[in-house]
Amino acid sequence: MQATLKKVPKKVGPKSRLGGLAAIGFAILVYCDNSSVAEQIYRWVGADGQVHYSTEPHPEGAPAALPEIKHENSEQRIKSIRQSTPTNCEKHDSVDCQAGPDTDGSVICMDGYRDAVLVFQNHCAQARLKSDKPKVFGEKNEILTATSAPVSLNGAQRIEVSVRNLASVKASGVEVTVSFPRLPFPIHASGPGEVDSYGFAEYTADLSPARTYLSAQNLKKMRVTIRCSNCQPSSDEVL
Repeated sequence: MQATLKKVPKKVGPKSRLGGLAAIGFAILVYCDNSSVAEQIYRWVGADGQVHYSTEPHPEGAPAALPEIKHENSEQRIKSIRQSTPTNCEKHDSVDCQAGPDTDGSVICMDGYRDAVLVFQNHCAQARLKSDKPKVFGEKNEILTATSAPVSLNGAQRIEVSVRNLASVKASGVEVTVSFPRLPFPIHASGPGEVDSYGFAEYTADLSPARTYLSAQNLKKMRVTIRCSNCQPSSDEVL
């Protein structure tokens, strides 16, 4: 195999520089294509000033100085990265936010493990609240559900919402509201102002103040919004 390229002149302009780069790039590609069989590549300059590359020996040729191509074992590399990456608290009985931050600002695990890489401020300063599916109760205390077709809220009396805290820090200043597209004001649910870490609480919204607006509403359009003073951005849950 033999490749012929023009020699780069001593005084080079932009186009000549590109030609020189192309020659080097081509030589590397030729080397890569033949690295699997470990063939030597030879370089020489012909009488016409052209630079030649070939895998066959030439009287005026010399071994081309090309970069060594190394093939890395990707599986071994991944294994090495995993082994060198510090673990968190998944295998140490979860995070102990009550213990406060470690000296480097990371969390401390429940079993006392201190080499976790989770940042205390990010993990323990914010609660994460999420509601289960809200329940709407009618006049006879029956549960109204929205399945295949919209269900009218005529006769609906109250809405009950179960809120879970998915974080290891207590949620404070909790507020739960229920809203509908055409309702001019949100319905505030009554319930505790705090939810313990990994705990849950029940909230009840009385629909009587909004009864005149509910005739044109249905369950599929109901939205529950949960907020707290130390929560991640407020979450919305649609029935």
